[in-house]
Amino acid sequence: MLGLTASAAVYFLIVSFALRGRTWAIAVSVAIAVVLLTFLVYAVVFLVGWVFAIVEQEMRKPPEAQSPFASSAPPPQIIPPEGPL
Repeated sequence: MLGLTASAAVYFLIVSFALRGRTWAIAVSVAIAVVLLTFLVYAVVFLVGWVFAIVEQEMRKPPEAQSPFASSAPPPQIIPPEGPL
């Protein structure tokens, strides 16, 4: 939390230089703001996708349990049987 407070103080110091007309401060403050806005947009898009995944998972019907041995027919033969030797 202390690091976040210190980072915010440095950022707003740069913004104060930008308000005084320093070109480098305008560029740095806009660049930092664009990066933070991009991360925020990515986080919102991720959360929307996450909510859709949770809703889809809740709406999906669970698969019914089936036994592979439940049919009356024998399984398909991979190697055909040979006659008696």
